[in-house]
Amino acid sequence: MKITREEAVRESIKMWRHLAETGSCDKAGYEGFYDAVGEWGMPENDCWLCKFTFATCSLCSLPKKGVRYASLRCYPLGYQEWRDSKSTETRKAAAQKCLDVLLGLEAK
Repeated sequence: MKITREEAVRESIKMWRHLAETGSCDKAGYEGFYDAVGEWGMPENDCWLCKFTFATCSLCSLPKKGVRYASLRCYPLGYQEWRDSKSTETRKAAAQKCLDVLLGLEAK
């Protein structure tokens, strides 16, 4: 079954909320991840929005903030900071940035 945009945003919010609360670097660590994988398959790049767009960045729902090209829209929104962080507190703060962007998508 193909994941819808709404489902991708909802699963992304669950994942980034967990990461913001725990400071974990394990995207698969949130409750319900494996249920979602059972329904839609493993997400590309461990990202549900990538799963929705078949990892085509130009189709991503994330805003094109500070990105010259359509690819890698997630990087300036907190993802790269989260990925490269060495401390739990920095990961929490970066994950919260990602979560805030996703909560804005949910409202649309």
